Formats: sequence, C-alpha cells, structure tokens
Amino acid sequence: MDTTLGDIGYTPAQSGGVLSLLTASRGLFVIADASEPRDDRHRLLLARGLVRSGRLVVSIERRVQYQDESLIQLELKQSASESGEEEFRVVWRAALDMSPDVIVVDEVLSAPQVAALLAGAASGVVIVLRMAGDRLAAAGAGMAEFGADRHALTRALLGGVERVVVRRLCPQCRVRSRLAAEEAAALGFKTDAAAARPAGCTRCRDGYSGRRAVYGLWHDGPELARALTAGPNERYSSASGEQDFEEAVRGAVVDGEVAAADAVALLCIRRSDDSVTDLA
Repeated sequence: MDTTLGDIGYTPAQSGGVLSLLTASRGLFVIADASEPRDDRHRLLLARGLVRSGRLVVSIERRVQYQDESLIQLELKQSASESGEEEFRVVWRAALDMSPDVIVVDEVLSAPQVAALLAGAASGVVIVLRMAGDRLAAAGAGMAEFGADRHALTRALLGGVERVVVRRLCPQCRVRSRLAAEEAAALGFKTDAAAARPAGCTRCRDGYSGRRAVYGLWHDGPELARALTAGPNERYSSASGEQDFEEAVRGAVVDGEVAAADAVALLCIRRSDDSVTDLA
C-alpha cells in the first residue's frame, strides 16, 4: 500500500508544501478528485502526515474503506434526506467535542453542512474537505451551489489540491527521443530536449501500463477563492496552482512516466491561450 504522498504522485515540493500549509494555518483546505479508492488513500495519507506532526485528526467518512489506528474515523451512513442531515449534525458535533486540530471530511451535500464547515474553520480548526470534481473549479461549483460565496471562501480558504490522472508509460519498453519543436514549446522545454515515448511490448502491447496521478497545489487561499468564484470573463490561467500543476506535469515527462503528447494535450485543455490550445 502507498505510504507517502510521493508514492501517489506528489512532487517533493508538493509533499512538503501541503503539510506545511496544513500544520501552520487554520481554515479550509479543499481536495478535488473523482472519489475513487485511490482518492481515499490520498486523503488518508494527508491525515497520517498531520498525525505524525503531532495533530489530533478526526476523519468523517461517507464510507470507511481503510481503517487506520492512528486516526479517529467516524462514518456517515446516510447520504441525503432529513435523516442524513441529522446524522451529519450528530457526527460533526461529536468531532468538534474531541477538540481536534484537524477534521477531514468526505464531501458535503447541503448548505447547512457547508455552513458548519465554514464555521469550524473560523473557530480555529483546520478543515480538509474532499469534493468530487476533476478540477477545483468543479469542486468550488459544488460548494457555491450550497451557498459558499466569494467573501466566505476568501476568509476561509487556506488553499487546495486537484488530482488529474494520465496514462503511465510502460517502464519496460518506453524509448527516449528528441521532442518535436511544437511539443518542446508547449511544455516549456529547450528545443533539444528529449522525452520518453510509447513503444509497445508483450507486457503492455500499446506502450502504456496503468495510470499516473498529477497534482496541482494552490498555496494562496484568497487567490483560489477568486478562481473558484470567477465569472465567465475572469481568467486566472497564470495563478500559482496552475503553475504548480504545469511544473508537476513537466516533472512527470522528465521522469519518463508520461508521454510528451499526453502532457501537451493535458496542458492545452487547461490553458486559456488559443495559440497554445491549437497545438493539441
């Protein structure tokens, strides 16, 4: 089983940065992911890191996939309806009564639940909230639907992290070759840079073996709040989280785990510059 944030795809800078942010501050930290079993491990590894730093951590989970004796894990059995709201209130109050440093929450489903988390963050607790979404913008839209506005998020947000999954090159048959000029420019590499490409072998057949997560970490809470609540004419393509994600993608290419073509396509989806998007 994965034991460190690096095992699941964090860069060394991201591993240190996220734990430093969560142990030195109070407020709300948002995780955007697809709610897969691997995402449960992501949340668990963050919680373990906080426990090792001396924090008392309570985890409120919609389903307990992995038991961890170092954590206090509380399970929510109801997902919606009045009974679900009452259960959330009871479990939330039980978590607060333990006077924790950190509460990790697996998704909120209503305005009262969002309000409870924002109040908890304001009271001095670090709240780590997982919301479904392939990007933080999607996670933020879910929170906005339940009444979290720009003002509330600006006051509460510490930052956030988003997880994107891409195909991993087969380590047995990948080959290195010089990047095309367009690929090098799109990735921000020198024109003579080399990267790994798929080849195909009896083990993988198509040159790929499994999938690899790439993370983008936002350190600036107010900046993230502006991005999450941005109108159609507001752009934040050069914000810190985007830059961090691009650096992580480039690192995965350098490591030979992600093909340059896949990295270019991934970055072009995220960039607002039409001249870059045309490269995809």
